[in-house]
Amino acid sequence: MKTKLLGILAVAALAGPMTASALPFTCISGTSNCALAESTLSWTWDGTDFTILNSGSGYVSEVYFDLSGAMTVSFLGSPVSSSGVSFTSSAVAPPALPGGTSVGFVSDVGFDSDPFATGKGIDQGEWATFRIIAATLTSFDVGALAAGVHVRSLGANGGSVSLVTGGTPQPVPEPATLALLGLGLIGLGFVRRRRST
Repeated sequence: MKTKLLGILAVAALAGPMTASALPFTCISGTSNCALAESTLSWTWDGTDFTILNSGSGYVSEVYFDLSGAMTVSFLGSPVSSSGVSFTSSAVAPPALPGGTSVGFVSDVGFDSDPFATGKGIDQGEWATFRIIAATLTSFDVGALAAGVHVRSLGANGGSVSLVTGGTPQPVPEPATLALLGLGLIGLGFVRRRRST
């Protein structure tokens, strides 16, 4: 009975709460600064909210989405910026993701930070979240949804690059889930050891 109970706890731990892991962007234009941008920008997706994180130099000035079906997207905000990250979906310049056509990226909607003044994009140490309606956790993976970013003032030469998403974040267990799994496995080992002696 104890063995069954501990086995159920271990299975429950595996099926417990999950969080999305951060994925990298892939550079599609502005090759001289691609490695720098790819190493400092990442994104997460939980099936509804798409978050862009910037841990390096430069700033994300425009964000573009290649949507399908009835999907819609809106800018939610950023809780970490003292200056305030702001994006608008009207009059995005440039109107399409630079270099996007080379990878089949069609800009259905774009968000621009520059109309608000310099420093309103996603700067170093900041992140911003966009809510996508009518998408699922696997929408990025099946090619129904893609996002792209245009990064400016990057590196020593102040260049710009464009990057796109690829794949979908794989769920990883939260620390509490891993702890519960560990306790279940330790319990199973203890019960087996007692039975063998």
